[in-house]
Amino acid sequence: MFVDGEKIGEAPVVTNVVFPSGGAKSKDPMRIRAVKMQLAGYAPVSKFISYKDVPEPKEPNRIRFTLPPLTFSYRLVLKSTPSGANVFIDDEDTGFTTPCLLERTCRRESRFERPKVALKLRGYEEYWLDVDPADLEANGNIDHHAVMSPE
Repeated sequence: MFVDGEKIGEAPVVTNVVFPSGGAKSKDPMRIRAVKMQLAGYAPVSKFISYKDVPEPKEPNRIRFTLPPLTFSYRLVLKSTPSGANVFIDDEDTGFTTPCLLERTCRRESRFERPKVALKLRGYEEYWLDVDPADLEANGNIDHHAVMSPE
């Protein structure tokens, strides 16, 4: 946890955030404090608190943070007609054949990273699809059924 850029401690932490005196009408910029939480593997989150948000210190105020993970996962469900096609992702053989379910993870800031998927089966044209993580269904799946054409 950081207050105005200074490390205070690690969560859970209890600390006093001190505001300078000067009355409620003071225009002192120090009357607002930046509170930041960060943890490896999660996106940092900052909140700003002002003197007017803090009542008399009879009881401590709690500030809760929810840190979003830097990655997210989804399931790619692939089927093909005919079945048995080899699955390649970004030109690398996955070792799977259709039908299959692949667990994928990508960085949250590159949520719209689009892996290129190829299905290859002897006697059929390669089938390419552009997987868009924005097409996630409520169950966390991206389903695709490929109908492959004979060569």
